[in-house]
Amino acid sequence: MRVRAPVRELGVRARDEHLFTNRQMNCYRTVTASVAEKSTWVRNLEVLWGFGPLQVAFAVSWALIGLVVTGLASQKKKRVAWILGASLLGAVVVKLFLLDLAKLSSVPKIATFLAVGVLLLLVGYFSPVPPARAQQAS
Repeated sequence: MRVRAPVRELGVRARDEHLFTNRQMNCYRTVTASVAEKSTWVRNLEVLWGFGPLQVAFAVSWALIGLVVTGLASQKKKRVAWILGASLLGAVVVKLFLLDLAKLSSVPKIATFLAVGVLLLLVGYFSPVPPARAQQAS
């Protein structure tokens, strides 16, 4: 069974439409719809990545996780865990300066810097670095 009219709307040249069966055209439609869906998903991801409130939520939530990790590590005297939490906080600061400073408008930028700054002050006050093993023994 050959297809005539729907082939033209899919971008197949008129002189080649006699080469396609219904099964082939259904396969072609499925593949093109899948590609279109993937490109839409990627475009939506790019829009979502550029969305200011999402970037603010990333920065503040990562800073909160870093605060909790450093606080628990300080209480349990786990130096390696504290360093991991501090590294996450360092990554948040780098993200603030490299991404958020360039992408965010002024109000979200100010709010993010203030929130992360307060969390960094809390880390410095409530969770000091646990002593190294050599210092614990003496």
